[in-house]
Amino acid sequence: MGEWDYGAAQKYWLHHSLIALKQDLPNLVLRRGNTMVNLLEIAKKYNAQSIYTLRNYEPWSADLERDLNEICNDEGIEFKRFAGNLLIEPERLKNKSGNDFQIYTPFFKAVFASDQVRKPIGAPPSFETIEGIESDNLDDWEFLPKNPDWTGGFVRNIGEKAAHQRLEDFLPRIENYSNGRDIPSQNSTSFLAPHLRFGEISPAQIWARIHEICPKPIDNYYKFLAEIGWREFSYHLLSRHPKMPNRPLKSQFENFPWEHDETSFKTWQKGQTGYPIVDAGMRQLWQTGYMHNRVRMIVASFLVKHLMIPWQDGAKFFWDRSEE
Repeated sequence: MGEWDYGAAQKYWLHHSLIALKQDLPNLVLRRGNTMVNLLEIAKKYNAQSIYTLRNYEPWSADLERDLNEICNDEGIEFKRFAGNLLIEPERLKNKSGNDFQIYTPFFKAVFASDQVRKPIGAPPSFETIEGIESDNLDDWEFLPKNPDWTGGFVRNIGEKAAHQRLEDFLPRIENYSNGRDIPSQNSTSFLAPHLRFGEISPAQIWARIHEICPKPIDNYYKFLAEIGWREFSYHLLSRHPKMPNRPLKSQFENFPWEHDETSFKTWQKGQTGYPIVDAGMRQLWQTGYMHNRVRMIVASFLVKHLMIPWQDGAKFFWDRSEE
């Protein structure tokens, strides 16, 4: 993953997510290090015939999956990727001209009208596991901060059960979603983003649950699905533009005359700019790992349009600090 390795707040969430997963899968094996080395070591030791994985779309993940496929073919091991992170695989959604979508609104209309949206399936009632595979101790990974522990205000309910409960808790508030989501003082958003990020709930499960409640989603239900669609759109773009995490989509912005003012950047990070809503958002992030969607837009715009600091610097800061 290189420079995009897990950030500090992400490690906090991942630690607790793995604890929750191990409660459901007591024989869960944890390994860190070189993915190919670890997988092939286990596969050869236990004569595994196949390796299955969930497809990811980040460029570093795509490279790893390609390399795994090649080496598994050389070793006579079946390597199979499964869809699960998106509603529709990027290769399967095209506009009327047969090209990729470049604009969000027609993209989401196509997703909403499509019969290709994945249908979630339930977990298997049981499955066999192999005893005795050596596993790392999660605590040895030192994902939790120490001296000081700055996670006192962070979410503690993490994992698959917590994700689905959070969705159910949100549903009574969905009738106010279209307007309420624009007001930071209201509790009108779903708080599902980190659960989606770590695979504790899938977009297909959310999509199906909304359609279960409102078979032909309109108004607030449609608006909420459209916000799920933004995540989908970003991954579709990323799959076609692997340099997107570090470079602008439009090449004319490559040489934009940014300011590199470390003092201003630090005041923005610490919530000390003197602009109340910007500072409130950044301090909320430090205290809770979360920032309201509209405030995120404000603080990001303030960074790039007012301070003229490169968006890449802001992205790296959020990657490290935020659970979302």
